Amino acid sequence: LQGCHADLANSKAYYRRFRICEAHMKSLSLSIEGRSCRFCQQCGKFHLVRE
Repeated sequence: LQGCHADLANSKAYYRRFRICEAHMKSLSLSIEGRSCRFCQQCGKFHLVRE
């Protein structure tokens, strides 16, 4: 995730596989290219948050 400086070396394999830190994975939403998104644990991708 761009702008995240978390070291994933000591993270669980799940976080390393998707290259996202635990804090960003569990956040309600985050901004990617100016859009509010949320990580989907079922498919392993970010999806737009729809109002």
